[in-house]
Amino acid sequence: LEVPAGTLPLPAAEQRMDVNRNGFVERSEATGATVDQFWQFDANRDGALSGAEIARGPVGDVYAPSTTFTDRHTVTLGGKRVEMIHLGTAHTPDSTVLYFPDERAVFSADVMQIKRLPGGVAPNVGSWIDAMRTITRLDFDIAATGHALAGRKADALESLRYLEDLSKGVAAGVAAGRSLADIQKSLTLDAYKGFERWDTVREAHIASVYATMTGTR
Repeated sequence: LEVPAGTLPLPAAEQRMDVNRNGFVERSEATGATVDQFWQFDANRDGALSGAEIARGPVGDVYAPSTTFTDRHTVTLGGKRVEMIHLGTAHTPDSTVLYFPDERAVFSADVMQIKRLPGGVAPNVGSWIDAMRTITRLDFDIAATGHALAGRKADALESLRYLEDLSKGVAAGVAAGRSLADIQKSLTLDAYKGFERWDTVREAHIASVYATMTGTR
């Protein structure tokens, strides 16, 4: 959240806004979305945006956390308890599931997706399997997501099975000495054909897992 050190040039779009060519974008020069986000960019509140402030981004109302955790953290509000559980490195290094034990519900914004395949399995499929196993070991009924349908625990388990079947299928192909193209053609994962994005990301998932298992990433 800090403004980058040093003098950075304005990006190309902001250079075009810089009518007086002084290396800054004044409030009167800003156009488009920069007008609406001007004060989010303007870290020092001087009415002019520098290249460093543009690089920092429109995060003027974002504040650093006062409490951090590495495994689990419990928050109690109004007598209700929410457990925050770290999911490892799946999707991002700070992926977390929120567990609401009284409501028997979980919420995961990116890792858990219901009837929908994830856009990618970075950094590797193993991290995604570990994360989904962490989620499905919790005692819940309702599975709430950030980018897909809500569902039940059985749906979350089905998403885990996709990842496991993907991993096992690619591993079997690699062990048999088959090429990536051959595995992509034969590993159809038809059990998940009804999932959103099955027809657009399945082959990319196979390629990602293949690269991990063959050390070609």
